[in-house]
Amino acid sequence: SNTEFYKKDFNHIYFGIYDIIYCCNIIFSKEDNKRLYKKLLNEFNGYAILFNYDYCMKPYLRKTSYVDTSWQKNVQIFIFEI
Repeated sequence: SNTEFYKKDFNHIYFGIYDIIYCCNIIFSKEDNKRLYKKLLNEFNGYAILFNYDYCMKPYLRKTSYVDTSWQKNVQIFIFEI
């Protein structure tokens, strides 16, 4: 029943208390994305919606979809169940 939006460094947020995480990680460096994936796999249990992913996330991929963003229409997103 509560929705929270954060605009801060994901390294300082504990993921274990959320059901859904939506992260526009397309601009993250390779190292930041690796930290994000590790953090999701270690702390999170729910749905993660990402714009980019790595092979370590592939077993959790449930669906792809498209969204309109401020920079482009029909941008692919990846939905994971972890």
